[in-house]
Amino acid sequence: MTSALSKYDVLLTPAAPTSAYKLGEKTSDPLSMYKASDGTQGLHACGCCAVMLPQYLPFLLMHMMWVMLLLGDLMTVNVNLAGLPAVVVPCAYPDGLPVGVQMIGRAFDEAHLLNIAHTYEQTAGIEAPVLNMAA
Repeated sequence: MTSALSKYDVLLTPAAPTSAYKLGEKTSDPLSMYKASDGTQGLHACGCCAVMLPQYLPFLLMHMMWVMLLLGDLMTVNVNLAGLPAVVVPCAYPDGLPVGVQMIGRAFDEAHLLNIAHTYEQTAGIEAPVLNMAA
């Protein structure tokens, strides 16, 4: 990533593996956000859990906990662990729900990253829809 950031001011990546959920959509079953739309395990397809022996149950449970924690923020957590500054800004509102783009900047160059994000927000012409809270 360092070599790419030496050539470009910021890197653009998706902010999440899915579009935003409707308000309250996942509150009755929060774990459903980690499943694919067809109800399968979604992004977790490492295969290791299917072959684990019973004596490894503590490891299996810890592994599944980490997988579940990382999936929702799959696109952002690695940037945080790398110590790079990042900001997410809206780039579209299909069906009235936001889709974000993540801008990743150079280490210790937060001011430059925030200036780029601000300029994007001011010039991209992306208008947030008016929320109808009565619906």
